Amino acid sequence: MISTSEIIALSLLVVWLSLSVLIQLNIASKISFISRIAIVPNWRFFGPKPLMDDFYLLYRTASRTGVVSDWREIVLSRRGSWFAMIWNPERRLKKAQFDMIVSLARHTADHPDSVLLSVPYVSLLTVAEREARASDAERVQFSVFLRSVSNPHEAIDLLFASDFHPIVRA
Repeated sequence: MISTSEIIALSLLVVWLSLSVLIQLNIASKISFISRIAIVPNWRFFGPKPLMDDFYLLYRTASRTGVVSDWREIVLSRRGSWFAMIWNPERRLKKAQFDMIVSLARHTADHPDSVLLSVPYVSLLTVAEREARASDAERVQFSVFLRSVSNPHEAIDLLFASDFHPIVRA
């Protein structure tokens, strides 16, 4: 037989779970006072608008004779492993790359005349230049491509392409 205290505890857990689900789905706007006192968690596992595309940062080089190489992807981190859910310091590199690309897109839309002097442009150019130093090329260009997550076989779209810049060697 179930005791009264078990029924009360079970009832409280059911109410708490129900409120949690309602808050996550933004159905329970009238009970937002509960989330303010931290009784019900407000975890957003999925954003209101999830990402539908992947960004790819690529570069190509040009030699002194004007020969332009094929586009090569800049891979900042290795493919994830099962251990990455516990220890993954490379996620910061991916996040930084993502933030720079999003910032570049915003800056290009808001201030197209000053994009060459923007922090995201210079940061992404520095990454591309570092990759290109291994070659004997004289100039480097970077670009950002977009590919649909839902249909990876679709053609990729060019989001941004820089000018060619000289490679600075130390």
